[in-house]
Amino acid sequence: MVSAMAGALKYFIERLEIDTSDLEWDFDTRFEIQKRVKLLQLEPAISRFINYDFGMYVRGPYSRFLAEDYYNLSSVIPVATKLSARSENYLRMVSRLPTSDLELLSSIAQVMSFSRNAPDESIVGKVKDLKPKFELSQIRASLGKFREFQRRFDLTT
Repeated sequence: MVSAMAGALKYFIERLEIDTSDLEWDFDTRFEIQKRVKLLQLEPAISRFINYDFGMYVRGPYSRFLAEDYYNLSSVIPVATKLSARSENYLRMVSRLPTSDLELLSSIAQVMSFSRNAPDESIVGKVKDLKPKFELSQIRASLGKFREFQRRFDLTT
């Protein structure tokens, strides 16, 4: 069963140019969808169309509701959405993020959703506890990038 957001999800996945032809067997594609959608829905206009609940898992934020929808995309008709120029720019920026940046950026977003007013070093510490494989310098650099996205696109967490 697909959610009411599935049509918009299919539209955004197409706009992100993610190949879903082998979705069932391709972990990397599912990983990419999870992380890019988590980041996309931080933009207020886009979150009117897709707004999945996420929990934190080993590889970062994960939504079982999102997974249910993307496993059923073949039966869904994409629903085009009208976005502002700023929202379009954010969509393009998220689509161009290197896959290697997705786990940290989406994890930072997830931690910030529970610690909205926490100082940056507290966020870095929480992310480090959850993601010990990353160096503190990597986490700080990703947090800096995330803060820039927040300023530039007025993102919510």
